[in-house]
Amino acid sequence: MSEDESAIGGGCRHGTATVSTIELAVSGWLDHSAVPTINATFDAALDRKPERIVLDLAHCEYVDAAGIALLLEVHRRMRRTGGMLELRRPSPRLCRLLEIARVDHVLRVDAAAEAQSDDGGSKAASLST
Repeated sequence: MSEDESAIGGGCRHGTATVSTIELAVSGWLDHSAVPTINATFDAALDRKPERIVLDLAHCEYVDAAGIALLLEVHRRMRRTGGMLELRRPSPRLCRLLEIARVDHVLRVDAAAEAQSDDGGSKAASLST
């Protein structure tokens, strides 16, 4: 096999690809019972080594301490690889909860997106609980 065939056929060279952004959405509750399933989804997303994970919370009704702990852990894991976790469109109630827990100082919360209307055309993966 010639050098050109090897490069084209992939026989000898291995490359890596990076994903710039992965968008996920949580609907329902992000609580202790949902954490294992949602954590598995985050693990799969993190395996792709994205530069950014955007978590749409427009349809997330409730987050408990276990859910907040999961978000903080994903944030830490993203930071270790130079990436970031962004929370998008949390309800006013969820924004207040993040403020009370003081995680709004750690996590990036896109408050501007909170006021946007839901267009229903999101291409994000949905995590239903």
